[in-house]
Amino acid sequence: MSNSGWDHYSDVGDSDWFAGYVGGAVEHGVIGAEDTSHFRPNEKATRVESLEMVLTAASLGLLETGKTIDPYGGEIPVAAEAPNFSDVGAYDSYASLIEDSVVFGFIHPDPYGDNTFRPNNPITRAEVSKITVVVQDFFDEYAE
Repeated sequence: MSNSGWDHYSDVGDSDWFAGYVGGAVEHGVIGAEDTSHFRPNEKATRVESLEMVLTAASLGLLETGKTIDPYGGEIPVAAEAPNFSDVGAYDSYASLIEDSVVFGFIHPDPYGDNTFRPNNPITRAEVSKITVVVQDFFDEYAE
């Protein structure tokens, strides 16, 4: 895989094993270019960054198939009430992403038992795997 066409990251070279994956993710909009000169490939992803990547990738999959989901059409059961995490403010850019993820059962409504989501904490591979499977199952079941 080659990263040609998006080689604006100074820390991702054509010979890096992950270069094609990063390039594909950027080209498809799964990851954004907050800092257009650095990708920081060895930095850990946060809980909210990973959640956003998984949901974006799943949504793009729907677009490619032409299917849609109307989550408010009444056919999709609500897994939990909207959370009120003490560390997620109503005006945080990711607040609605987290709220919808709880409401539709992608993430636990109180993952730490202390009313926090800890959006900027690193995420484990196990947590990403769980979220990915739950989101994919949801999209498989409710895509029209």
